[in-house]
Amino acid sequence: MPFPRTAAVLFDVPLATVENQNASRDRVVPLHVVRELHELTPTCEQLLAEGFGTVHLASELATAGAGR
Repeated sequence: MPFPRTAAVLFDVPLATVENQNASRDRVVPLHVVRELHELTPTCEQLLAEGFGTVHLASELATAGAGR
């Protein structure tokens, strides 16, 4: 049963960005782990199928907030 008043924020960060940020960390996560976890990121369709009423992409929220 869907919950129309619930929202998800999907952090749709490109893998290259994640890898670059990881490389600059003090404690680097092994690259195969980063890639494996990135592959597990759900899609908007999957989140909607799980019952979220709305899914917002973080990249779009960041762009929308840039004009403020």
